Amino acid sequence: MGFFDKLFSGEPDMLDDWERWADWQERQLEKLSCSRGIAEVLRQEGLSGEHLRDLLYFVLRNYATTRIAVKVLSNPEHLRTVIPYWRAGSIPTEVAWNLWGRKLPHRGTWFG
Repeated sequence: MGFFDKLFSGEPDMLDDWERWADWQERQLEKLSCSRGIAEVLRQEGLSGEHLRDLLYFVLRNYATTRIAVKVLSNPEHLRTVIPYWRAGSIPTEVAWNLWGRKLPHRGTWFG
C-alpha cells in the first residue's frame, strides 16, 4: 500500500458523519506535514505545516475533490507548482485541471 493509499484508508463518508470526516481530514494534514518531501518544500517556501490547511482549501475551491486535493498536496512537485498560485489567490483553470488530472472540455462548450 503506497503513501497516498495509506492516507485514505479509513476515510469516513463526509455526508454521513461530518465531524468524523473533519477529524480524519485534520489527521491527514498532520501526516502530510510530517512527510519529508512535503516538509522540505514548505521549509524552502518559508511555510509550515499550518499552511497546508489553507493550501487544501485553495485546491478545493478550484474544482478538486478532497481526495484529489490531498493527492496534489502529497506530491512535492505539485505542491511547489500550487504555492505561487495560492499566494496570488487564483489558479488558471487549465493549470488546475492539469494538476488535478482532469481533461478540459473541448472548445465550443461552456468554456468557449
